[in-house]
Amino acid sequence: MSMNSSHWKLLLVAMISLGLLVAGGCGPADDSTATDDVTPAESKVLLTGSIGDASYLNPILTSDTTTGTFTGYIFEALVRVDGQVNVHPALATDWTVSDDELVWTFNLRDDVTWHDGEPFTSRDVKFTYDSILHPTYTGPRQGNFNRLIGASAYLQELASITAKAKAEEITETEESEMKMEAYEDWLALEAISTPDDYTVVFRLFEPFAPFLTSSTGLGIVPEHILRDAQGLEMRDHDFSRNPIGTGPWMFNDWRSGEYISVVRNPNHWRVVPQIDELVMKIIPDASTLEVALESAELDVGPIQHESYDQFVDVPHLDIIVHDRFVYTYFGMNLTHPLFEDKTVRHALAHAINKQEMVDEIFQGLALPAHSHGAPTRWDYNPDVAIYDYDPDRARELLAEAGWVAGSDGILEKDGMRFSFTLQTNQGNRARETSAVIIQENLSAVGIEVHLQLVEWSTFVNTVLLAREFEACIVGWSLGVDPDAFSIWHTDGGAYNFVTYSNPRVDELIELGREVSDQDERSVFYAEMQAILAEDLPYVFLFFPDGIQGLNARLRTDGEFMGSPVHSAEMTWNAYEWWIPDEYREGPILNP
Repeated sequence: MSMNSSHWKLLLVAMISLGLLVAGGCGPADDSTATDDVTPAESKVLLTGSIGDASYLNPILTSDTTTGTFTGYIFEALVRVDGQVNVHPALATDWTVSDDELVWTFNLRDDVTWHDGEPFTSRDVKFTYDSILHPTYTGPRQGNFNRLIGASAYLQELASITAKAKAEEITETEESEMKMEAYEDWLALEAISTPDDYTVVFRLFEPFAPFLTSSTGLGIVPEHILRDAQGLEMRDHDFSRNPIGTGPWMFNDWRSGEYISVVRNPNHWRVVPQIDELVMKIIPDASTLEVALESAELDVGPIQHESYDQFVDVPHLDIIVHDRFVYTYFGMNLTHPLFEDKTVRHALAHAINKQEMVDEIFQGLALPAHSHGAPTRWDYNPDVAIYDYDPDRARELLAEAGWVAGSDGILEKDGMRFSFTLQTNQGNRARETSAVIIQENLSAVGIEVHLQLVEWSTFVNTVLLAREFEACIVGWSLGVDPDAFSIWHTDGGAYNFVTYSNPRVDELIELGREVSDQDERSVFYAEMQAILAEDLPYVFLFFPDGIQGLNARLRTDGEFMGSPVHSAEMTWNAYEWWIPDEYREGPILNP
């Protein structure tokens, strides 16, 4: 595979080993076409594109990649992860953990201010985490904090109170009062304490291996603005559309369905971006977004795999191909009677041609997926059950499960037709094409599939998070740590879209959280992945490589303008980018 570029010829081929990125064939290539004597210019606008709009610009409410990307510009966490998935200090200067791994102490920077000029202190950190445990919190992150002292029992108490209210054993007023009383009791345990303005202490009731990356990598929100808006009130607060953070970028403007923009923070404690403004244009269709990239209306944007050959020789674009901690899946609502039977799910897996997807959609720049995880991450287990494309076997299994052809050829059982709606987000051509292939594959074995495309933010909030679907095609962009509590644990919360529950998987997830040794943890995750491949709550479809195009006017003083392997987002280090003076007026067609 060859890639031409007028500025850098880059191939990011990443391997994850021992939690770190080991890159081969990576780095800046011949830069002779660049202007050697230009210096970074504090100027102009960096234009990126997204097929989806954001939802709430508040990091503790974030539930989708687009929103997470943009809140990542504005907000900062105690720690940060770089493109090589190494952990660095951010709002915390350093940290210590006790010998029994139950007490984590973070020392904070004393020179950080919020974008409105107010000082950042430990009160903001405590407020952020306390808000996630608030009884009316509606985001997806509570599962990351149930190892705090008293949190597990407290969350169970909330669930019990909710159950009593649903059974009409208590009134709504009593429900609210009881939950707030439970919350106050939990706060009194001081699981999170602030000995002074620049120290935060977290106390756990048992060791939690992913605590550093999964818990302290969360963007901190300002207590002085949101102190009276915890829980449900925070979602509706003006802050969710006009956020104030501490990051190198400050919120500027958001026109729903059109664009979101941030401007550089001239008072940032670590780095002042050299580009004036970063604008994410909302372009709901991936092909239209590619046209904007090719015509230099955008600086940065994703390239679909089927378009790779078209873009690889475009003179004004640098092309980067990179591994990602990402997979796409066909998810089934396991509460729906069509999908309750594991034999049926096995049949569906045999009926779906994953290799056709890899060949037709990705031109080989993807791998078929068979369970949760990512081949480039240390926890990945390749030795799980594989359901080869075999329509005859699919028909046999469906017959074993009691499904027989009706008069029109569609399978029936107990008066119910095997017919369902498959939803995915519009504008993602890979998912749209996958949906069509699945529709055709399942039709061949007597199953009727209706396709429905939904705008991204609506798809996330009213379909997935609301669990208002029969089947869906979506994907996971996984974190640095393999802890998957929020996706697979019975009590994982909002991200367990398909309502999967397996006691042994719950146990393995919990065991993986309790030990720090990577080899020991990998045994737990290997078994978990094997069980998931057997249970098949999803038909795991494929692991796609990422392909990104960058306009050649962009420069960086770092090693490469690359994407972190664990994310689809290209501009994670945009604060380091700059634009030579002669290219300040906009993206270029002929560098």
